[in-house]
Amino acid sequence: ITFQKKFGSRFGFIRKALTYSESYFSFISNSFDRHSSIYYEAKKFLTNNHADIIITTAEPYILFKYGKQLKKKFSVHWLADYRDGWFLDHVKPKWFQLPHWILKYYQLIFEKCILKKSDLITAADEVMANRISKLLDQKVEPILNGYWKIYTPIPSTIQKSKLILNYTGTLNPGQHLEFLLDALSELVSENKISEHDIQLNLIGLEFFPQQMKRLLPYKEILRNIIYTTPRLIRDEAVKRNLEADYL
Repeated sequence: ITFQKKFGSRFGFIRKALTYSESYFSFISNSFDRHSSIYYEAKKFLTNNHADIIITTAEPYILFKYGKQLKKKFSVHWLADYRDGWFLDHVKPKWFQLPHWILKYYQLIFEKCILKKSDLITAADEVMANRISKLLDQKVEPILNGYWKIYTPIPSTIQKSKLILNYTGTLNPGQHLEFLLDALSELVSENKISEHDIQLNLIGLEFFPQQMKRLLPYKEILRNIIYTTPRLIRDEAVKRNLEADYL
């Protein structure tokens, strides 16, 4: 990020080479990893404090390596938590390109070796847990994403005559919302639906200008169907999602 801020789009090849170098060598030596301060701070804490268990949540997946190292050094239990897949990541684009493909299978070697030392592996849902379990040949327990406070739905006073779809937050390059936009565009062009029948709200998207540029001009025919908002406070975002038909 610092390199890109300083040089912009210049020396793109060097920037990519540095990124790949970190990705390849960070699992061999902490010196190549920009997250290494996390390990050293954890090591300092555990030197002076007792802990029953270490929990590392990835991404970044280098934290699994640090969990393994801390377990070995301090003889403490280690739980490795997947919120997204590592080798099984479906979000990162361009895995088909040769350098990405090589990196993917190179890191799979480390994934299997590192996770064998964990005391427990958890994942964000049952499907992911089953897939990771088959990949690693280890038991994986699902622990669902969520929050402690349960919001009680408030009956909406809005009289809805259309179907409301909400998408909240950022969009990764591998999340192809364009697939939905293509389907909606086809239905609109065939006069099967109109702006009076459906509305797609992209909650918080205005906070990400590049994503706005990616989606809003994509299908001009949907300009009266797609609505965006700036980043909202949590209660307002929850209120809007409770008023939607589908998230």
